[in-house]
Amino acid sequence: MENTRKVGLLWELSPGEGRLGPSYLLGTMHVRDQRAFGAFERATALLQECEVLALELDLGGPQAGRPEVPGGPALRALVSPGKLSRLAQAFSKQLGVDLNSVAHWPPSLVANWLQLQLLEEEQPLALDEALYEAAREMGKPVIGLESLGEQLEVMQRIPPAGSLQSILGLGRNLKAHRRAMRKMAESYAREDLPRLHRQAKRSIGGMRPLMLYDRNARMAQRLAAHASGQRVFAAVGAGHLWGGKGMLRHLKHLGYSIRPLP
Repeated sequence: MENTRKVGLLWELSPGEGRLGPSYLLGTMHVRDQRAFGAFERATALLQECEVLALELDLGGPQAGRPEVPGGPALRALVSPGKLSRLAQAFSKQLGVDLNSVAHWPPSLVANWLQLQLLEEEQPLALDEALYEAAREMGKPVIGLESLGEQLEVMQRIPPAGSLQSILGLGRNLKAHRRAMRKMAESYAREDLPRLHRQAKRSIGGMRPLMLYDRNARMAQRLAAHASGQRVFAAVGAGHLWGGKGMLRHLKHLGYSIRPLP
């Protein structure tokens, strides 16, 4: 697959001759930046053909989207009140966000939240949220390829010290981090899946098995199981699709024919 010439964000998954019609897999960015919405119209047209939408997490499920659920030591428990105050002032000035409002979250969630603030917020919803709302309007059920508990377990296993250093580094050099996020958004707009994969791996370093590889295998197996009896439109973070341990490779090994769509 690494030698495939034509790649993109949207893929057709065919289970085999004489069986169901194809399912689809879209690589997403969980942001509201306009550059993430280039494939949205194509995606919703294909979603209309399918019976169910599969996201990383069912956004309408119990407690979905509630990072206040315990996931490890809170940020405010790991830094002194003075340092937290200085960080909050810096991020308020540079990003216009209130760090104190999320100081009860574990550092891993805070670091991810801050990264997402580096891009523009031109759309009212993030891409996966917009797909969720589109499915609801079409009357289609939504399923999660992971449970909230599984995602929280991943967050709990991320060393707090590493996430805290990410937060401090972001505060020290916001411009460099913003440039990196913009490069990722530009790669996404070009539908450059291999580059997105490399950028995702680089951004998480030694946490790749926990945050990418293990999750890729789990989500691919569940997507294959759901798509064995119905047509599914799946949307997961683009960093999960490509590479030797990516979802596309796993789905191919599970018997699906895969091809990129224009």
